Amino acid sequence: MSVQNSSRRILTRGNESTFKVGFFADSSNTIPLVPLDALQYPAYSIFDPENQLIQSGIGQATNTPGQYKAIFLVPVDAMLSGDLSRWRIEWSIVDINLRQMDFVEDFDVNDVVITASETREQKSLCLAFSAHRLQLRLGSRPVEVQAKVFAGQDNLISTAYYPQNMLVAQDGDSQVYYFDVPPCLLRPGGYQVIWGYRYNIQDPMLNVFQAFNAVTPSVLGTITDLRMLMDKFQKRLGTVQAYEDSDLNNYLVQGHNLVNAYYPSTSYGYGYMPGTLQTYVLLMAGWYGLTAQNILNADLSLNFSGQSVSFDYDQSSTISETLGKWQEFTNSTLPAAKMALVRKSQSVGTVAGRWMSFKQPSFTFKVAQYNNYQIGGIVQDLIKYGLLW
Repeated sequence: MSVQNSSRRILTRGNESTFKVGFFADSSNTIPLVPLDALQYPAYSIFDPENQLIQSGIGQATNTPGQYKAIFLVPVDAMLSGDLSRWRIEWSIVDINLRQMDFVEDFDVNDVVITASETREQKSLCLAFSAHRLQLRLGSRPVEVQAKVFAGQDNLISTAYYPQNMLVAQDGDSQVYYFDVPPCLLRPGGYQVIWGYRYNIQDPMLNVFQAFNAVTPSVLGTITDLRMLMDKFQKRLGTVQAYEDSDLNNYLVQGHNLVNAYYPSTSYGYGYMPGTLQTYVLLMAGWYGLTAQNILNADLSLNFSGQSVSFDYDQSSTISETLGKWQEFTNSTLPAAKMALVRKSQSVGTVAGRWMSFKQPSFTFKVAQYNNYQIGGIVQDLIKYGLLW
């Protein structure tokens, strides 16, 4: 006689599982055993690691003769398995020839393993000119996975395909696909990643979008400066309202763009703002970030009043007052500071006039296009024409 059973399994609390077993008179599993009484056999019993009976019953016949099944709903408070303590299901059958066959199958009960990333970052950070590992976490293994990395204005810089140049690792109940972007491709700036995967070859491609920024070491120091400005409470990273480094970097980028946009407009690259304007970058980055915080506070605001108790939770007014002071200071001082810096760094203005004779055309000299020697010659011409003396 032989028994056909399923392989070792791991069950999770709160989920339903099906046990299957087959009783046959031969080793090739072609002659099924006929139970003596179909209302009593095959009988099964499920025991926990402390040998307590949890469930018992009669196996249900399947479409395959000789094979039976038992459905078990794992209790949500079921005892978890250990290295030396496991659950078991015991089967027993007596056939029409009064032959008895018993079978025991061990199994484990574990909690659901949550392997999703704990990070809340919408944009991850990496160091420029250093290799950066990109990864995609999936609940099951697809038949096809690919990834494309773009920089700037949709400039494709790297591609990866599984299994050609992409690896996979098992992490709990998840499949993690990953590959490294070479350091030579990661200049300072923003990058976008488009992952594509499908579970069946006939299915359409499913897409997942990611974004990350490559920054220089000097930017990392600026992130600390911005955190000191915005987060004196020092919210612990991982909490709902905490500022991730990638969040602060995004605020710095937007603050940098706002400073460039103030009159007179400039085009300083990110991370290369002159030191005299760096304070304004921090203020505008803080203004941008706290504006987002203010929107969050509006979502979280709470007002309650009872017979003798009232409760108000609203931080928007205080933050709005601070933002107004920052904006007023920036509007009143930043344009003058930028104008002085621009005039100091380059020649600004024109010299224009009219010939002594009305028959001659007017003239205009762009000072920034001439060196000191040429400007000296222009001044001599102006004296000759009687415009300067």
